[in-house]
Amino acid sequence: MHKKKAETEKTDRERIVINAAFVGGGKGCRDVLRLLTTYPLRNLTLNVIGVADPRPDAPGRIFAEELHVETTSDYKEFYKHPELDLLIELTGDDTILEEILATRPRGVKVLDHLSARLLWELIEIQEEKLILEERLSASEKMIAVGEMAYRLTHELRNPLMCIGGFTRRLILNPDTPHYLRKQMEQIISYVEKIEKTVSNICDVAKPIYPHFLLTDLRETLNSWCKGVRYEARRYNVEVECHIEDDLPELVMDKELIAQVLWHVAEHAMETIPEDDRRLYIQARLCWDEVLIIIEQSGTQHECSAGKQETGHEKPGEPTKRSSLWLAMCRKIMFDHGGDIRVETRDGKLLVIIELPVRFELPSGPPI
Repeated sequence: MHKKKAETEKTDRERIVINAAFVGGGKGCRDVLRLLTTYPLRNLTLNVIGVADPRPDAPGRIFAEELHVETTSDYKEFYKHPELDLLIELTGDDTILEEILATRPRGVKVLDHLSARLLWELIEIQEEKLILEERLSASEKMIAVGEMAYRLTHELRNPLMCIGGFTRRLILNPDTPHYLRKQMEQIISYVEKIEKTVSNICDVAKPIYPHFLLTDLRETLNSWCKGVRYEARRYNVEVECHIEDDLPELVMDKELIAQVLWHVAEHAMETIPEDDRRLYIQARLCWDEVLIIIEQSGTQHECSAGKQETGHEKPGEPTKRSSLWLAMCRKIMFDHGGDIRVETRDGKLLVIIELPVRFELPSGPPI
């Protein structure tokens, strides 16, 4: 144990700390910052001291401000930083690059936009590899659980049918005492409950074959929201929807995605608190994916909320009743290359559905 602790302390001492500033706060800067917050470097510590861009609305500059990183319109302001080690030029402008090389303080290194682009391509490949490995691992677990569920339901169905049928015949028998019939009716109700649970497990365990088509996502979501508002009357729930107008058409299985949305909406309405019976639905384009957010509170979520967690968020504990629909929804979303996360914030349900922007039909047979 002491040896492991000593090795950890040695590794921490050997980590190289690089104080870097970004010149150019465009999409590339935002993506790099986002990647660094999601996947910290293993052997280096990249301390971002600032982002420079003359445009206050540049996406990288806005994201840096959300991360409480210093921003400025003039990159030369970073020259005053005594510990500046590296300038990362992401403007794509050779004139700015030449000016940086000519004016940089002594000892400050420069990473130009071409080198940054090459490194970014390598990082993207590694990120995709990690995501695919994670999804493959999750898919293998789901397959194993599905096989176990199939065997379990197969073994339970026949005995349940026999118990239920035999009990019904005893109830219809005129020689059966009245007090026993009451108990047998209770047995039948328990059998029916178990049969329903077995049927739900079968629905989760059976293979799903998506039929991908180019679909108008905005039209699909608006139609679903109308149905949710109508259904919410039964639960005495007020529904508020905000669907962005510029959502793209996506390649997806419209029926399966609708199934996921309905499962989430019904669970949210069934578990909504009595003191605040309002349900908020949002759908927005966040870079290369669409976030669909269903929540029992009115918090506004930025695009970064889909990728980061704060100290106020924690995964929701699914009940026995919700575990089945959540497993089915996850299977459907994995087949679409997306994900679904269930969390609780201040005791209220929050579900975030991540649907990747994809325009090409998958090759080969349905998966």
